[in-house]
Amino acid sequence: MSIRCVCQNGHVLTAKDSLAGAVGLCPACRARVQIPTPRRETVSEDAIIAILGDQQPADGGSSPGVTDSLGESWPFAETPVRGIDSKSQPEDAVKACQRCHQKVLAHTHICPHCHAYIANLDDF
Repeated sequence: MSIRCVCQNGHVLTAKDSLAGAVGLCPACRARVQIPTPRRETVSEDAIIAILGDQQPADGGSSPGVTDSLGESWPFAETPVRGIDSKSQPEDAVKACQRCHQKVLAHTHICPHCHAYIANLDDF
C-alpha cells in the first residue's frame, strides 16, 4: 500500500510505506512535507458484536438462544456452525474460553459469558 498526504499548498501526494515518518519535498511546489505514520486502528469485541447484530438461524426459524450471566440473550450462540460434522465433534463437546475460562460448547465462536471471540482456525 501507499500513504496519501497533502502538502501545505494542497497537492495530494502518495509515498511508499517505507517512507512513513520521513520528511520529503512536494514534487509540484518543493514544499517540505511530513509523511504521516499510518494509524493501526483496532476494533473492540463489543464493536464486532454490534456490527454482527442479532443473527437468525439459516432455516428462518427462531432460536431459543442462550442467556449469559448478565441476563443478555445471544440467539446466535446456539446456531449450528456450517461444516462441522456431527461425527467428528459430539454435540456435548466443550472447550474453555481463553479469557474467562468458562466451559462453553466446542462449536461456539463467541463466549456467551464474556463475549470474547474464541473460534480457532480448526473451527472453519
